[in-house]
Amino acid sequence: MSLQIAEGLFDGLVNSLNVLAWIKEIKSHDGLLELRIEGGEERMPELVELADEHGLDITAIDFHQPSLEDAFLCYTGTEIREEEGRAKEFWMAKMAGRRR
Repeated sequence: MSLQIAEGLFDGLVNSLNVLAWIKEIKSHDGLLELRIEGGEERMPELVELADEHGLDITAIDFHQPSLEDAFLCYTGTEIREEEGRAKEFWMAKMAGRRR
């Protein structure tokens, strides 16, 4: 989920979000908070209330369902294509070694 915040510092909001068990990851840049959360849209009222408590206005919300690529990247730290390339290189080297 992405939240675009109107003007203002959102450090206090980030600190409040960090203590919530259903917030799994927070990234912030250019007035935008990228959140990985459990509960998706069901948590929206709580997020709006927290922003309001910190005097912040949410100007845009974007929901994003994680793809298989997102999950793979989250758990491995690499993209699927990178892993495919490494596997191909491994097997090419192994086959080249057999030819000798």
